[in-house]
Amino acid sequence: PRSESRSESRSESRSESRSESRSESRSESRSESRSESRPESQLADRILVLLGKTELGKSELAAKLGHKTVSGAIHRQIRNLVDEGFVEMTIPDKPSSRLQRYRLTELGKRLKGIAL
Repeated sequence: PRSESRSESRSESRSESRSESRSESRSESRSESRSESRPESQLADRILVLLGKTELGKSELAAKLGHKTVSGAIHRQIRNLVDEGFVEMTIPDKPSSRLQRYRLTELGKRLKGIAL
């Protein structure tokens, strides 16, 4: 009977330490994901500024942003900006067209204070 209680207390302490380490790793991953999202919002601001000047395709945006290729972050930010109504496609019927370009909507122009 005594050895059973000892093994139970050992397993309880192991599970407690596991849950503590899980909560610590969760909080670390949350802070990491927050810091990862900040540059993307700066990226969105830079995209809006560039689109305030002229219509651009994704590859043109990437080049003006200093990227060699269109990254996943650029894809995500453009999709988010379109979904939020700040940016629109020039060919909305063909979203994957190689000729697709993007421009600011009226909402996007007001957001950035750009009057064209």
